Order: sequence, then structure tokens, then C-alpha cells
Amino acid sequence: MFRAVAHYYFKKGMEFDGIDFVKTHFMEESIKLGCHDLEVSKDANDSSHWVVTGIWDNLEKGKKFRSDVMKKGEEQLMSYCSKPMFRELFEIKETH
Repeated sequence: MFRAVAHYYFKKGMEFDGIDFVKTHFMEESIKLGCHDLEVSKDANDSSHWVVTGIWDNLEKGKKFRSDVMKKGEEQLMSYCSKPMFRELFEIKETH
């Protein structure tokens, strides 16, 4: 299993429009491809910084989502962002 982590830095006043775009265009599509346990978090000290995490059981499906879905929406996403999104991928070794 893999945990995908995406950091978004939205322009002032565009935080909710930006995260709505992420939920509508990225999260819904990722669920269709098998991502689960999605979580949306806002930085307690920086209202422009939001983090979305999700679990992929199949790394290839996660890569397909990234190349097919995210690539198409990134240009529009950037209209809400003050800087490029940052992505991380972690292989889950243990859960408790």
C-alpha cells in the first residue's frame, strides 16, 4: 500500500475555490481508480496551505491517475495556487 500526499498553496481568498476544484476534479476521479481513505487537511498556521492524502493499494493505478487525470487538470489548478503543488509518495510498511 502507498500513501499519496499532495500539498497545495492557494492564493489568498482562493483557498475554498481551490480545494473545491481538487475535490471535484481530482479526488472523485482518484476514488474511481481505487484510492481510499482520502483526507483533506488545512495547515493550522497557514490558511493557504492544504494537504490531501489518500491510500493506493495498487501503485500502477496511482501512477495512471497522476499521468492521466492530474496532468489534464494541473493548468486550471494553478490558477488557484500561489506556487506549484508538491507531491510525495510513501510506501506503508506498518499500521497499528
